[in-house]
Amino acid sequence: MTRRVELLALLVGDALGLGAAAALFEAACARYGWMVSAATDPISTVALFVLGWLFLFAFSGLYGERYAGGRFDEIVTLAKVTAFGVLALFFSYYLGRLAPESVRPALVVYAAGIIGGVGGLRLMIRGVQKALILRGHGLHRAVVVGWSDRVETLYHDLAKYPAAGIELVGAVRLRHTQPVLVGTLAHSRLADEASETLAEGDALPIGTLELTASGAPETAIAELPGLIDRLGVRDVLIALGTDDHLYLDEVLRVCDGR
Repeated sequence: MTRRVELLALLVGDALGLGAAAALFEAACARYGWMVSAATDPISTVALFVLGWLFLFAFSGLYGERYAGGRFDEIVTLAKVTAFGVLALFFSYYLGRLAPESVRPALVVYAAGIIGGVGGLRLMIRGVQKALILRGHGLHRAVVVGWSDRVETLYHDLAKYPAAGIELVGAVRLRHTQPVLVGTLAHSRLADEASETLAEGDALPIGTLELTASGAPETAIAELPGLIDRLGVRDVLIALGTDDHLYLDEVLRVCDGR
């Protein structure tokens, strides 16, 4: 599932969930007589509210990258945004339109409808997305930048979580005392030739296509933009230490705009 398809599916699913929640809320108000003053044009009002909710979701990061958080985190964020939005909607629109004794049940029904409708559809979309990722569709091509031992650790950690949807295709491997190695991860004749010149542990388990030596970590990091463009990379993963602020700043600088 591409990023564009993911966003479209989320927008459509959220709109349907919000519409269902509004229909549930209106039905409950009519059934129990909660509403003292009804809207003159309920369809336009609901459509306007749906657009407002979508903007609030976008502002709250609910349309961010999928792997930024798990599905549970997404539902928790949705619940928080819903609580804020329902309260804001009550004070800006429903105050005076709802009977005083019906305010609490009305707000609970509306909030539960949004969390249930939007959350349920999002879980379905994420389930389909995960199934596609596990089949190799919609993966994010990524390179990793960091010290050699940390690159190895990160590679093995990523291999444990295929559902993250990250395909590690390259690496900028920094060495404290040895020449810096810049490599793209793929199998080829060059990989076999290059591996003969490296000490044990220099190459990632999936091989190295190209290697160029540089004298300093900053020089190797400067080659990162070319690696990103050549491999069509969408993400750069950092495998540096907590004190490597200089190198982190350099990575951010050369990746600016990409």
